[in-house]
Amino acid sequence: MGRWAVGPMEQSAAPSGWPSAADRALVALLRAGAQSGSSRWPARLYAVLLYTPLAAVTVVNVRQVVQIGVNALAAGQTLMQAAFSSYFFGTMQALMLPPLVASLLGGRSRYLALLDTVRAVMDELAGSVDVKASHQTLTRRVWILLTAQIMQILLIPCMLYLPFKASINAACSHNAIACITMVGMSAMIAILQMCLFMIPTKFLYMTMVLGSGYSALNAELQSLAGGGELRHWGALARLRPLQDRLSGAFRRLVDDMAHELTLAMVTGVFNLVISLLVLFQAASSSALLLAQLPILFNVLVTAGLLIALPCEAGQQMLALAAATRDWLLRLRWESARVGQEVSALLEAARRDLEQLGDLGYYRLQRSTMVGVMSTIVTYVIVFVQFRTSGV
Repeated sequence: MGRWAVGPMEQSAAPSGWPSAADRALVALLRAGAQSGSSRWPARLYAVLLYTPLAAVTVVNVRQVVQIGVNALAAGQTLMQAAFSSYFFGTMQALMLPPLVASLLGGRSRYLALLDTVRAVMDELAGSVDVKASHQTLTRRVWILLTAQIMQILLIPCMLYLPFKASINAACSHNAIACITMVGMSAMIAILQMCLFMIPTKFLYMTMVLGSGYSALNAELQSLAGGGELRHWGALARLRPLQDRLSGAFRRLVDDMAHELTLAMVTGVFNLVISLLVLFQAASSSALLLAQLPILFNVLVTAGLLIALPCEAGQQMLALAAATRDWLLRLRWESARVGQEVSALLEAARRDLEQLGDLGYYRLQRSTMVGVMSTIVTYVIVFVQFRTSGV
């Protein structure tokens, strides 16, 4: 774990000035949620002990919600009405578990290994270019991300308490065991959502770190472009391996988190569709709407962020790669060797623009998010029209 253990980090300062206190706190939070950890048995045991009760509670919760739908069918409701009353027979609740299983089966250990790799890249970068300005910006952004994550952790239990309030009060008025069981299940569901939200958070965090490295490289290219004709190829030769390592680290991040990101975004898409449909159905009754609104709001926000955060992070990396290409195009030179180095860097920048954020099935960029949202809205509108027309 190296620098991510508190003792060694305090004993020797990093040449790059990274990680900061905010970085350490955020990584500690990810480790608490079993989203980052070593492959050794104590860390694996902790992850299993955390996710096993979460999986059990999810199964129980899905069974209860499915039973609500079955009871609605037995009471004479239509299939669609029963689906609405049971969040499409527990689909929304069940989909929250697969991304966490992907993290448990390897995503968490690969992420910690990548942290150490990125640490080495950042140290090498700090020894070649000025990283002070980019790291100051990074530290501010990480503090903001950490604060947002803590706020989300505090808000989820509050948002879940409102829809579960009646059930908790009824259980607690019955007997102590029922009360403890209901409160425990509610707490487990809250922890499940917290851990699920950590998947896009850890991806965003790593892109912020790598993005700060790209920003430092771009600042160096900007100074070279503004210094007149470039006569010595050494400066560019020094930057080329750094650019390759940053690019390679981001591609490795996307590859290592491919299953987690794909499952999390699929969960976000399905839950967003289901929540919008249930919200439309509940809008016909003000009492039903008020009862469903807290949990629907929570799910809508979480689902939206599961889609938006990875796409926005990928878009930012593409923007930085485009900036690298633009500064390279502004360089002026006469030496053939300088031209060779510029051509090599330009080829790497063009490769990044073509490949960064590619998950195979889709690409992590803003247009993907806009396309998903527009498709969801279109189908929801079509569904609403069919429902209101009685077809």
